[in-house]
Amino acid sequence: MNIVKFENLRQESKITFLNGLLSLYKFKSILWELKFLKLPILAFYKYHYSNKKYKSILLFSKPKIKKRIEDECLFHIVNQSPQEYDNIVFIRSGLGETYLLNIYLKQILESLNIELKNTCFIGLRDTFKEIFYQYNPDVIYKKIDLNWDYLCLSCDKQKYQYNGKNIYFYIEKNYIYNLMNNYKNSTNNTHFVSNICNFFNINKNSAQIAKYVPTISERDKAITYLYENNININNFIFISKNAISIETFSDGFWNDLEHDLKLKGYDIVYNHHKLSITEAKVIASYSKAIIALRSGFLETLSELDKKFYILNTALTMNNISAEKIKKLYSLKFYPNVKQENIFEYDNETMDENEILLDILKGV
Repeated sequence: MNIVKFENLRQESKITFLNGLLSLYKFKSILWELKFLKLPILAFYKYHYSNKKYKSILLFSKPKIKKRIEDECLFHIVNQSPQEYDNIVFIRSGLGETYLLNIYLKQILESLNIELKNTCFIGLRDTFKEIFYQYNPDVIYKKIDLNWDYLCLSCDKQKYQYNGKNIYFYIEKNYIYNLMNNYKNSTNNTHFVSNICNFFNINKNSAQIAKYVPTISERDKAITYLYENNININNFIFISKNAISIETFSDGFWNDLEHDLKLKGYDIVYNHHKLSITEAKVIASYSKAIIALRSGFLETLSELDKKFYILNTALTMNNISAEKIKKLYSLKFYPNVKQENIFEYDNETMDENEILLDILKGV
């Protein structure tokens, strides 16, 4: 019998006692619920709705704030979306999943039973528009403003209907949360791309996959950037050392890496916020190799015919181990990738010095 069990995933946490006899659920500072045998005992909530503040304590009754916040989110989604489209696809995932959306766009729309001509895409990031530009420039994408916590609390299904519009969430919360739990507990060891393809009934072998081809202007801009920063276009390494969802490597590792690469005669270009995703990708296409912390941004580079040295660490959101991340999100099994170009490491089965020495032997 589990006396106490702790679960944490993104904004949510749950503590259960005596195999679920008593449970405490918390969603940030918005909602608290105490239950006995799944029956409500005590609840507390506070939130803003229609420009008003709501706060209450409930005894022996379930709070209805999820439905109210759901209505608020759907209202803002419809109100801020281009009005001429009946179907709205809200991207609630990260950059890597948005890359897969673009790669398999035709098949995903078929799975949702909607057509592109009557569909717009929205999200909370400007960077999503760049991915559409690279692979599906005819797509209509708009960044909107919405409370992310309210969205995660209330909208957990794939499809909603509101004011005559069909709203689809890519990828629905329940599926992703369950998948992450199964990854953590090792009840699902299927690669992430295969899971997404299975979810949308995509046949990877028959899917038509586009590749991004930079324009002459984009190539000229990349060459100018390298020239202005005194980078040898024929002998540099592209490095991306930041990621949102996983732990980082130590500063000492990156400092030693830079020092040793320069001793081998390489110039170095770091990815940074001043470069757009497209600019960084075109610049990286001229490099001798790419060394990067595992991230969604890395997936957008994966089709480049370059050597990749990929660093995996534990997933911070629900503590999936680095070794599991390396297997479940291996870049070798992404579309348009040459497996022989991919060299992957994790900081649990190897220490940073061992990884550094192995990379230096390869570049």
